[in-house]
Amino acid sequence: MIDIRGDVEFFYNDFGNTLLVDDKKKFDINNPELGYCYKYLTVYSVFVAKTGDIRNDLCAKMHEYGHIYLGHLDGIHEELDSMLLRAINDHRDELVVHINKSCGIDFADKLLHRVIDDPVLNHSLHNIAMDMEVNSKILNLDDITYQEKTVSDLLPNYEEELLKYMQDHAVDQSKKDEIQKMIDKMKKETKIKLIHPTRYHNPDNTPFDEGLTYPDYLLKIVLNLDQFVKMMVSISRGGNGDTGDVTDQDVQDALNGGKGQSGMDALDGMMSDSGMGGNGSSGNDPNAPAKDSPYKGKRDHGGGNGSGNQNQQNNSNQGMDHRTDSRDDADKKRELGQIKSGGGKGCGDSGGPDATRLVTPGDEVEMALDEVFRTYKSHVVKRDFKRDVTYKYNRGILRGLISPSYRQKITISDEPKFVFIIDISGSMDTRLVDRILTTISKKMKKLGRGLLYDILTWSTVKGEHITDIDPRKPVPRISMGGGTRMAGAIDYFKDKYDPSAIMILISDFEDYLEEWHEREEKMSGYTMYGFNYGDKVNQKWTNLKVKNFRS
Repeated sequence: MIDIRGDVEFFYNDFGNTLLVDDKKKFDINNPELGYCYKYLTVYSVFVAKTGDIRNDLCAKMHEYGHIYLGHLDGIHEELDSMLLRAINDHRDELVVHINKSCGIDFADKLLHRVIDDPVLNHSLHNIAMDMEVNSKILNLDDITYQEKTVSDLLPNYEEELLKYMQDHAVDQSKKDEIQKMIDKMKKETKIKLIHPTRYHNPDNTPFDEGLTYPDYLLKIVLNLDQFVKMMVSISRGGNGDTGDVTDQDVQDALNGGKGQSGMDALDGMMSDSGMGGNGSSGNDPNAPAKDSPYKGKRDHGGGNGSGNQNQQNNSNQGMDHRTDSRDDADKKRELGQIKSGGGKGCGDSGGPDATRLVTPGDEVEMALDEVFRTYKSHVVKRDFKRDVTYKYNRGILRGLISPSYRQKITISDEPKFVFIIDISGSMDTRLVDRILTTISKKMKKLGRGLLYDILTWSTVKGEHITDIDPRKPVPRISMGGGTRMAGAIDYFKDKYDPSAIMILISDFEDYLEEWHEREEKMSGYTMYGFNYGDKVNQKWTNLKVKNFRS
């Protein structure tokens, strides 16, 4: 965590960026917010409340820094919504059946429709996915459990005080014991709820994996949307959001027994109570959608640090957490009716069956490169510690003796870090390759900082090895054709580059993949990605991270 903190404070407070951190304000029990972060243009703003607990305050700051470090504020919101829409449209029928059956509800189709259309639900899902990545990569389950307990202990529990008063005035010992059991149960229920992937579960009841990326978690959440409903139910019952022990009956009771609401309205109420907005939000909120929008809730929940808390509805900073220009642009389009999920059965109140999707289609390689670039940030800033025997003596700190000291040396590497290996065999579509090359150049140019990149083309043998490509200049033309035997390209890369380089192999994976595996499993320490434009493969990988674009 210390290294990441140093990288964020160094990297994002220079190179055209500005980092603003407010961590001096005391934690307010009337506004129990741990922190939030947002970006405007090139300014990254972070707020963290000061509780006085060193570990908790460090975890809260590192959570917000984690969003910056992992690139969550760098603008892929709309592209990810396009990915979600494709996934929903491809699996709508089976998702509707699964969600309705898992939760015992009948409005799954409407819920799926709102994943894209409703800014409250949409942002809640994005935020949960971001928090899952941060809280399993930058922090861990022990950290967030500690935070939940620490912050919850700071909050007054008026129900507990009332029960203790009743206990003190009870005459019958059995009544005192009964009240004590109620108090003990209440103490186990956290008032601050933080997000962690292991609290969500797959259809086979295994928890979500830790350490995935924000886009991966977002897709998993939408394809298992029943888990979101169950998380809301868990929180509404005083739990920590773990879906593992939420039964169908619990869902039924929660959706049909509160505030005279049922179904989707009851779910909206739970979202509002947990600090995620809801249809009953104030019309005076500057972060609320336009009056003609079908969804009147806040655009974003302001829980900060992945929290959902019943006392957060009146938070003046709601709508600030994780805000970016990209999210604001997407919300404007939602409010104008320019982003719709395409209608569907049972969606009635927003857009009908003939509604048109106007979400800008995202290029899969462009979104995948965003993850690669986040990895790059951990490579570009190099920290080294140099032993200096005379450092303290020369500065008059210790004149009586020579005391060794260690100085931290920070350098920024300008050498090419990206090596794109492109499959040019006859099975690869030439138009696809042209588009990939254009996308690479566009993304590298956007990243800036004067970085260069290399391209290696391969069929059965080496095609071209183009080095030090300037993304500001025309994309180089490459020759296509031949068979496929890409294992040699991996050997060539290992021979020519050290582990500081990042390899991105782009192919349709129609090859002898076991040969790839024999090479990549021996390349520990290398950062290696495979972008698969063919059918999904079942090959096991050790160091190669594969993105399947057609599956």
